[in-house]
Amino acid sequence: YATVGYDVNPELLDAILLEATQRREILRIEYIVIILWSMAVLDYKQIDAVIPLFSEISKRYYQQDSDENTFSRLSEEALLQYQLHQASLWYSDEHNKESLLPSELRNELSSNFSWNRITTSKLQQNVTEILRSLEYLNPDIATIEEECRCDWTGYTIDIVIKMKNCGKEIAIEVDGPFHFIGILPNGATILKRRQLCSLGGRPLLSIPYWEWDELNYDKSNEDGQTENEEDDYSSIKRKQLYMEQLLRKSFFL
Repeated sequence: YATVGYDVNPELLDAILLEATQRREILRIEYIVIILWSMAVLDYKQIDAVIPLFSEISKRYYQQDSDENTFSRLSEEALLQYQLHQASLWYSDEHNKESLLPSELRNELSSNFSWNRITTSKLQQNVTEILRSLEYLNPDIATIEEECRCDWTGYTIDIVIKMKNCGKEIAIEVDGPFHFIGILPNGATILKRRQLCSLGGRPLLSIPYWEWDELNYDKSNEDGQTENEEDDYSSIKRKQLYMEQLLRKSFFL
């Protein structure tokens, strides 16, 4: 449910969490992390109910050097580390709770999360090009930066725009097909958006790939054909107008 971003009956979540808590000592650590991450995505409201699961992870962390080392899978799997970091942000930062994870583990998770591999899509490159053309046309835009780190959360932000006069900044996420199930954001996208909005200190705008792709077409053309090369100028103007309207809606321009 969390992976695809579906809402879940709270009573079902209560039952899942109760079962996991009762069996926590025999559960594999990846299952514990996935349950915590799922509760973070769904923003489970009975926040104190996850305390035993975080405590179990802490216990296993301190048992790494023992003969019964059940922590190794977490140390080996980058995705599990990222998910535990996000779950920790949800518990400690979004809900202002004292972290139950050892500080050494939190620092390790944060460091690994912050330095994960960055790839820039062609879609993001195209959005950036349009924004830079607006930077040339609009003197109020001071800088446009790509792949910026959010100091608080460790997330990578696709694009950050800073204004000259007021010094305000806005974050932009360019969301391709892998961010969605159909046209609905998946769990990872839901969680990133929410945590950047609540903890990132900047307004956040999202550009879904299908809205951007539609700007390559002239809606007045009944056949819906892709424009010829000589019509590229029209496509650029539509994209510039789209970005200007998006920024104005956020009261940024």
